[in-house]
Amino acid sequence: KAESPTTCVVMLTMSLDEGDLFEAVKQGAQGYVLKNTSAQQLREQLHEVARGEAPLSEAIAARILAEFNRQRAGGTDASLEPLTEREIQILKLVAEGLSNEEVGTRLFLSAQTVKKQLSNAMQKLHLNNRVQAAVYAISKGLVD
Repeated sequence: KAESPTTCVVMLTMSLDEGDLFEAVKQGAQGYVLKNTSAQQLREQLHEVARGEAPLSEAIAARILAEFNRQRAGGTDASLEPLTEREIQILKLVAEGLSNEEVGTRLFLSAQTVKKQLSNAMQKLHLNNRVQAAVYAISKGLVD
């Protein structure tokens, strides 16, 4: 990722270990997919990555939720620029695994507007990709 920042990285693994997942995200992975994923699902998830989305299997999403519920830190980081209500809404839906198109449908926005708002939120939070944005939203308790 350091040598080719525009390259999309997806981890295809059998590991359900939270440490492996979080290390992959820290190193720039945009997706974390289990090897037992069907060929059709894998193809769809790779297309999601190409569109700038971040595919996570249900098992991995459950692990992220469990880990962050254990480590939940209260409050917000005062050193970060505050998010707008719309940016928070979008982060919540991204953390639920929705694509830009699905978020747009829910909020009556275009996918391009969602992409721009999500980009603004990630810039404010110093995040690099959708996975990090989802992890942030979960860690801050934005997801029910």
